[in-house]
Amino acid sequence: MPRPRSLTSDDLADAALADLAAAAFPLLARTAMGAAEISPEREFLAGLDIVLAGLAGTR
Repeated sequence: MPRPRSLTSDDLADAALADLAAAAFPLLARTAMGAAEISPEREFLAGLDIVLAGLAGTR
């Protein structure tokens, strides 16, 4: 039976990027019908919060 491989720093970076992308995706994805428009300022500030949280290591 093969041994499970250990996680590398690339694996951890990929997981962190996936978490950030999952958090940012709702801000970027807009449906064509029925969705409220997110103002550019609000979208920018929400994205900035995500980036700063990632840099601080709290996300």
